[in-house]
Amino acid sequence: MRASAKAANDAVNDAVKRRKRERRTGKQRRCILLLFSGGSSVAGEVAKGIAEDLRKRTSQEVKALSLAAFKRLASEFAEFERVVAVPLLLCESEVSELKTFAASSHIPCVVASSPFPDANISKAILERVREAEICASSVATAEGVEESEVVSWRCVSHGIPDELFLRSKGGLTRREIRAIVVSKAEVRGGEKVLDVGTGSGSVAVEFARLGCEVFAVEKDEQNLEVARKNIARFGLSERIKLIYGRMEDIKTEEILSDGGKFDVIFVGGTDNLEKFFGKLVSILRQNGKLIVAAVRFETASKALSLFKESGLHCELLNVWLSKGKKLGAGTVLAPSYPIFLFFGEKK
Repeated sequence: MRASAKAANDAVNDAVKRRKRERRTGKQRRCILLLFSGGSSVAGEVAKGIAEDLRKRTSQEVKALSLAAFKRLASEFAEFERVVAVPLLLCESEVSELKTFAASSHIPCVVASSPFPDANISKAILERVREAEICASSVATAEGVEESEVVSWRCVSHGIPDELFLRSKGGLTRREIRAIVVSKAEVRGGEKVLDVGTGSGSVAVEFARLGCEVFAVEKDEQNLEVARKNIARFGLSERIKLIYGRMEDIKTEEILSDGGKFDVIFVGGTDNLEKFFGKLVSILRQNGKLIVAAVRFETASKALSLFKESGLHCELLNVWLSKGKKLGAGTVLAPSYPIFLFFGEKK
């Protein structure tokens, strides 16, 4: 027993020395941490198996631990440059406990969302890790964006606050509308998304944060520049490709050079919808989603006709948003324009 205790103590001392050397040489490490509830040995074995697979796919360290073990080894993880914790088998209260503990222990820990069930779960985890690191990034990598302008929005829920975006002259798709659009798109991560009339780029940013590859089309140069800045502010320049021009004039191969099709198409700029609606249907994959947002009655009527003619199964949603606003000593509801949302699926 004494021998094993001495060996454990020596191992800890060696680890501390190694960390000190790494700090002196600037070679601090990153770690992917797979967390599971401590009550199941089976869960632990599964997580360790996934960790072993991930080690072969990435240069980062990968560890599988129970939440209790993570808390016991807090000092070790505090020495990492960043820890991305993936709560594989933690309930909501345990995830909250993890975040609180990491913050109080000064562990540079970013909590990713749990991966969806997937045949290739290691790939799904890496997508969540990348997403989490993008959200937590504090350094701008895009040209023309100062470090002070970078947005650090760590929540993984839909609907980024409006005030975090620069506004184009075409306005901004509101937070609540974006949350509905993304939810209805039902993405798992990895889908190809086309955003037509991207404007400020807010919808493109929402999809890119979920791991989608986004192609954003904009016909106005000033709007395009605002979208470019917003995308850079969120550290998503590598995930979103901006395309200048009118959708009706853009050739399909200019958007998707690999000849593939889109999983989701969102149309926020609805001018001349009838001129390119047929093209959108043709580049939408089977079971793909086509979503159109309209403000004007005339546009909504035109969209409804086009959906019917195309044979797409269509759901119509009318959203009326009113927000509380102070008036004297009381509160009133300040209404905004109602939005018509069309959700079509290609069967």
